[in-house]
Order: sequence, then C-alpha cells, then structure tokens
Amino acid sequence: MLHKNRGAQRSKILIPDTAHGTNPATATLCSYSSVQVKSNENGILSVESVADLMDEDTSGIMLTNPNTLGLFEDCLLRWRKPECCNGYSKNGKNRS
Repeated sequence: MLHKNRGAQRSKILIPDTAHGTNPATATLCSYSSVQVKSNENGILSVESVADLMDEDTSGIMLTNPNTLGLFEDCLLRWRKPECCNGYSKNGKNRS
C-alpha cells in the first residue's frame, strides 16, 4: 500500500534462493512477482547480489533470519551502515 499511495507501481519482491517455498507463494498471493537472489558460497546473501537486482520496480526483499540453512544473514548488519545503504540502487539513490 505504501508504494501505491505514493503513486508507484512496484511489482517484484526479492527472495533468497535459500527461502522456503512459502515465500515466493506469499509474494504471488500479494500480486508480486518473485525474483530469486543467489546466495554466495557461504550460503548467505551478499550486498552486491541484492544491489544488482534492486531497481525502481522492487517493492521489497523477503528474508528469514536465520535462513533455511540455519545461517544468519549478516549482510543485514552491513546494510545498516550509510555507505552500504546507497548500494541498494545502481544509481546511488536510496529507496524509501
């Protein structure tokens, strides 16, 4: 509703490849398309893998922590730092 109320029609949710099958199903039930984010060699997401997929059509990211492999998505800690927040977008704009 937030994006719709702001006049933005965003249609996709980023979902890690380690997610349980209910995550993409939930996104679909909410009329979003699921975009799979590939985990790194350690079984967790990297800031870069998310940033590569994030664009103006992205409504959000659906994470489970710890993930279904039992690993803590420590990338969340890096995303909170100001220098990483702008990494969400290829053009340097922060998304709200």
